[in-house]
Amino acid sequence: MGYFADRVYFTWLYHYSYTQFFYDISDILFISGLFAFPFVSWLFIFLYGAFLYGNRVIHVEQWNLCIEERKQKLINYGQRGLYVLGFSLITEQGDTGNANALINNDFIITSKLHPNSGIVIPHTSLSAFGDMTSDRFDDRLKLILTHFEKEYKTKFSTVLDQKNLHVRLFIEAEIPNDKIKTLWMMTLGKMISYPVSFEIENPVNSSTFIETWLDDRAHDDELLLVINTHLFSIPIKNEGEFASMLILVGENVKIEQLFPTFNSPLIKVHRSEQKAKLTKTIDHALLWGGGNDNYYGGVWYNGILPDLNTEILNYFNQIQFEAKDHFNIDGSIGYGWQVTACCFSCFVCAKQGA
Repeated sequence: MGYFADRVYFTWLYHYSYTQFFYDISDILFISGLFAFPFVSWLFIFLYGAFLYGNRVIHVEQWNLCIEERKQKLINYGQRGLYVLGFSLITEQGDTGNANALINNDFIITSKLHPNSGIVIPHTSLSAFGDMTSDRFDDRLKLILTHFEKEYKTKFSTVLDQKNLHVRLFIEAEIPNDKIKTLWMMTLGKMISYPVSFEIENPVNSSTFIETWLDDRAHDDELLLVINTHLFSIPIKNEGEFASMLILVGENVKIEQLFPTFNSPLIKVHRSEQKAKLTKTIDHALLWGGGNDNYYGGVWYNGILPDLNTEILNYFNQIQFEAKDHFNIDGSIGYGWQVTACCFSCFVCAKQGA
């Protein structure tokens, strides 16, 4: 009986609670809840999604901004260059008027007899510097360095400070390095006896040396003297002898402190560019230059086949790049390992009317 009474009481209590739970909520409130809960849930999800989307947009914008800032820093870094403080170029034409002769088509490589080989072949030579029938390149190099010594002494010996002057020699001739160093000490080395650094570089690396030099920001405060020489005993077709000296200064060097009366704009040499694709090479080269078409007086090139030359001109038209002139070094000075440095010198001569 007691168990039955407890069971009845529990059933009644459960029924009462169940009834109270449902019957205390009005129909309107119940129906409103059926619609409000999904709406509130959807609204929460929508707002949360909008919040996440907004954060993602902001993150993407900030990321793109960081990328652009980084890209611009790299461009600014790549556009750093070296200013030409002085130069000297020796070719078959002599040591003056090389660029003007090339521009006016007065400097054209011709076939002639080379005295050492006894054959007639298109080439240029430095016949004014030493005996062309001799294989003693050291005698010829000494004459060249002596010529540069006189020019350096006249223009820079009392101006440039050796404490931040570096020296790099690119000598394409059959002369051992110890002999080259001895010849240096007998000539220019008498005035530049304690450079910050002195290196006899592999001539093969002359075309990429400027890029390597600019990769070190410490060189922005330094001076650099570069001598390039190409000599041969027996020429190959369209090969040319030449010698050049360039005195370059970094971006941060105060030119007015070296030359208080110097007021003409300096020529700036930018880093070299070598890519697998020609178009990429041109794009990057123009990017490092960082100027508009009016800044480019001409395009200097060598070792370009006729088909490739046509491709270059077509791409210039495509990107609407208009150079005033095009100069082929191969047809004038001739081919050499350090023709890049020779182009630099010719360009400087042309800009300064030499």
